[in-house]
Amino acid sequence: MSARQRYTDDISVPRPLQDGKSTSGAESQDNSAPQKHSKYSRYMNMLLELDEIPWWHDILASLCTWLLLAGYVVLPGAFTSIRNSRVLSDEAGAAGKAIVKAAQTWPVLLVASICCAIGVSGMAWLWYSWRRNYVWLLNKIIV
Repeated sequence: MSARQRYTDDISVPRPLQDGKSTSGAESQDNSAPQKHSKYSRYMNMLLELDEIPWWHDILASLCTWLLLAGYVVLPGAFTSIRNSRVLSDEAGAAGKAIVKAAQTWPVLLVASICCAIGVSGMAWLWYSWRRNYVWLLNKIIV
């Protein structure tokens, strides 16, 4: 049973009577064309729509967020601290100097840039796809 069915069973909504008038006194409407969540508020529609969002969008949002974090904060910060390490450059000998030299090369910047680009583009695509459901955006992209 979906959340929408559980919610509709629990709520008391004015329903049409047998004579064509609703319990709220409004005229009966033609119910031949189904409307998606028409009797709920916009916020309630977004909450009900959370069950319809594919599970892999949640995973993709988490992955893109972590890639952005890795590219923007973790990778450059880790290699900067290695480059400034006196222990590796002075006391470790040739191996330490090789590590420091490798940390100063451009591939580190390339890996960080690729991680940032993939993370931002994935998050932008998900943001555009679910731009009408700010509840999902707040829970998965922003927070």
